[in-house]
Amino acid sequence: MSDKKLPFLFFDTVVLSNFSFAKGGIDFLKIRYHKRGIITLQVLQEIVKATYADWKHLEQIKLNLLASGGFQKSSLTEKEQCHFIPLIRNLGEGEASCIAASLEQQGVVVTDDRFARNICKEKAIPISGTIGILKAACLDGILEADQANLMLSQMISFGFYSPIHKITDIL
Repeated sequence: MSDKKLPFLFFDTVVLSNFSFAKGGIDFLKIRYHKRGIITLQVLQEIVKATYADWKHLEQIKLNLLASGGFQKSSLTEKEQCHFIPLIRNLGEGEASCIAASLEQQGVVVTDDRFARNICKEKAIPISGTIGILKAACLDGILEADQANLMLSQMISFGFYSPIHKITDIL
């Protein structure tokens, strides 16, 4: 077994929202990324604003991920804020905060936003997203393929634009 420390994963609002639409999705994230999943204050603010705008399903993110201690809440450091400020010209604050924190902490940005993913590629920041998480969980034996297909189907039914309709298509 390797002594290498696993990286933190900085989740944006959209990926968290996608998993909140899937039955058991938030609990799955809590177990899979326990203590390594990070929600920046900017992402938390987006979640709070969305819950006031009748996106009540996002409330479970605060209750099941943060209050339980499954995920950590993080404020940007001064160095991270120096990365963040130029990023908000072209990105939402949530995505920008995830990229800024990942730059300093050598973390993984978890986003489905194409522009944010392109910036991560330019800056050599590792990325994942909704599909990548489901695929990796299947490959690691954490989720059965049928279970991942069902979760993806539920996300799509709530508006997630997915380039695939079944995880089994990419396993």
